[in-house]
Formats: sequence, C-alpha cells, structure tokens
Amino acid sequence: MKNLNREEKEGLYRKKMNELQLRWGNPVDDNYDFGNWTDEELNNGLQDLIGQLQFEKRTSIFKRIFLCLILIAVIYILVVFDVSSIFSKKSFDIERVNQENQVSQVPDLIKQLRSASIPTNFNSEKRDFIAFKDGKIELRGPEISMNDTTSVGVSQSVLYWSAQLNTDNNYYEIADFNGDDLEDVAIVIGETGGGSGYFYHLVVFLNENGNLKYAASQFLGDRIKIKALSYELGLITADIVTQGPNEGYCCGTMRETMKFRLERNNLILVI
Repeated sequence: MKNLNREEKEGLYRKKMNELQLRWGNPVDDNYDFGNWTDEELNNGLQDLIGQLQFEKRTSIFKRIFLCLILIAVIYILVVFDVSSIFSKKSFDIERVNQENQVSQVPDLIKQLRSASIPTNFNSEKRDFIAFKDGKIELRGPEISMNDTTSVGVSQSVLYWSAQLNTDNNYYEIADFNGDDLEDVAIVIGETGGGSGYFYHLVVFLNENGNLKYAASQFLGDRIKIKALSYELGLITADIVTQGPNEGYCCGTMRETMKFRLERNNLILVI
C-alpha cells in the first residue's frame, strides 16, 4: 500500500468499502468525496477497512467450519441410529411452505413503511419530509464547488443523501407505544451522505387509523450492528454492537444496550 499513489489509494478505498458494505448488507455507492481527506486520514481509513475485511473473512471461515462439523455430526447420528424411517413420512411441499413463510415474515405494517415519509437527514425541525420508494431514498444532484456555491457540473450522479429500510426481524419492533390500542412501529433506518460513514437511527412511526406516520427518531451510531429491538414497560430497547476504546469505526466489538422512552413525539434516551 505504501507504493500506491493518491489516486490508486482512493480507488482501493472505494473497492474495499463497497466489499465491506456488501458483506454487511448495506447499500453501495462509489461517489466518495476525498477532497477534504489528508493523506494520513486516507491511509488510516484504508488500514481500518483492510483490518475489518480480514476479520469478517476469518469469521466467515469459522462459521463454515462450524456448519461442516454440525453436518458431519448429523450424518453420523443418522448412520448410527438408523433414523432414516423419519423421512418415510408424507413429505410437504417445502418450496411452497418456504414461500408462504417468507411472505408472512414481514408484517403488513412493515411493508407499509416501504413508502412512508421521513425528515430529510432526519432533521425533523425543518419538517422537510421525503418518501421512501420501495424502501429506499436517494437524493442526487450536480457537483458543487468547494470554493463557492456555483455548480461545476450538470451531472445528477453525485449522492447527497440516502436512506434505506431493513426489514430483518432484529431491525424492528411492533407494539402500542402511545396507549391508543393501535400497533405502532419502531425500526432502525440506515442513512449516509456518500462518505465512509453509515449512520443508524431508531425511528418511531405511530399508527393513525391504520396509516403509519413519522413521530420521532434518535441517532444510534456510525457503522454499528443491530442485534435486536424490543419493547417492555414503556421502553424501546436497542441492543447493538458499537466501537469500544481504541477501536476504529469499521471494527466495533463492544455490546451496548440503549433504552428510549417516547414522550410527546420525542425519543428520550433513559439508559
């Protein structure tokens, strides 16, 4: 890496960051602006990325080895105890059942969020709302000069801001948060301004006669992992993995629990 010039390092950073985001299931974007990065910041960022990718690859290898050992153990049990008769029962249409389960796994309320509206950049004070399109938002526009506000290009490919829903079970919780006997939704939404950061927010949508409306949001962290969301005794709990002392943004390993209370359309951090 020491022998690479600035342009080659920027290209390597884009490649490694996209590879890492794909592993995490995050959206990928090549429009990184390195204009304000010093050479030292770029080098440190590359080292963090490469370290995280190596960690992810080692973890993946261990998972594969573990699954192979489980498979070997299952085969051994089948051979030794001769339980093949279990499979002589009438079989189900597995493919059909799996398809039905996939559809039922995502509740209708969560599907409704794929076209819901949220504040741009989660700035609810300006009330500049924008709607998801199939669970994704992208704001693009012309490149702007760093010296003034004059447009220096007519291309609309520069990413200003994007947000994306994730409907995995650990990313949302359905419950009555405001005591009106209607099911509301708390969900974690990721957003980015096109740089290396990927920021997660806990967002609450309240049910108004069957329609989910944005109520409040709170920042959770940059490049964290969401383990679970839950609701009990008036508190929304987010279990996350974040950066510990001396850990880079890419490589957090510290478990943390954050608890929030919804008060008059504000999410208050209590723990």
